[in-house]
Amino acid sequence: HCFHPNRAVNADRRLQVKGKTITTHFFAHPGFNGYDYDVAIGFADEDFEVTPRRLASQAYWGGAVITGFGCAASNGAGYGAQRTGYVRLFDYWRNRYMLKARGYAVACPGDSGGPIFQNGAIMGVISRTNFTSTTYITRLDVSGNRNFIVKKAAAMKRPICGVHSRGCQPKQFTQEIAKAKTDLTRAKATLAADEKAEKASLSLVNGWKTKITNAKADLKKIDSALAKLEADLKKATAEAAPAFKAKIAQRKKEQTAKKNEIVSLEKSLATETTKNNTLKTKVAKSKAEVTRLEKLLKSLDA
Repeated sequence: HCFHPNRAVNADRRLQVKGKTITTHFFAHPGFNGYDYDVAIGFADEDFEVTPRRLASQAYWGGAVITGFGCAASNGAGYGAQRTGYVRLFDYWRNRYMLKARGYAVACPGDSGGPIFQNGAIMGVISRTNFTSTTYITRLDVSGNRNFIVKKAAAMKRPICGVHSRGCQPKQFTQEIAKAKTDLTRAKATLAADEKAEKASLSLVNGWKTKITNAKADLKKIDSALAKLEADLKKATAEAAPAFKAKIAQRKKEQTAKKNEIVSLEKSLATETTKNNTLKTKVAKSKAEVTRLEKLLKSLDA
């Protein structure tokens, strides 16, 4: 309230909260004119324990509560003590961004900037008073002021009670962000390990495939040599036939051994392929978990 254009738009203030000094950075509404946009928002440097109040979504005609630390009389008496009073919103003032309130209480100098509540939610800010009967309220539920608050909070990565789903539990919200960051770090480490294991397994799969290809090429050579020997045996003389038969028997042993080798290699390939497929599924799940946590953290940081 009352962050005039001739002041710095951004200003730091030290606030006393339950005996603790908190540095708070305030930002004025860029359209401040002392009336419709008589709004500023502050962000504390550290957490402190308060009961948050949600931002109202819509004002309505009728009962409301104002509170402040202003005076209790026109001569300034009573300044500095918090007082609360009941009023009724009954009309617009200047335009629909401001409302007039009357009732059992009226704002006094020092109350300006204080909240007005409806159903426990902050509906607006006390902007000014005529000191006798009417309090003038700058609304926070209208788009021009609400959007300023929401956008600035988003830029500062702070939740707002009544706007963000977890804004009414700031401590829980902070804990959820910390947990999401820890979980994301752990999930990324798991993904890296899974990808490394899958890559190593894929290398073994490719190695088995290469060995099978080479073994089949060797078998093809053995088959070709065996076929030639058998053809030569048919043409051989009786004296030469035993030598050819011995060579054919040796080649058949080599053929059997190579076929057995290929069977063994194919079993190893099948085993490693199954393992690799399992690892691929694990990698996909790990990626999905990282994506989920990144989205969760982004929503929490929004």
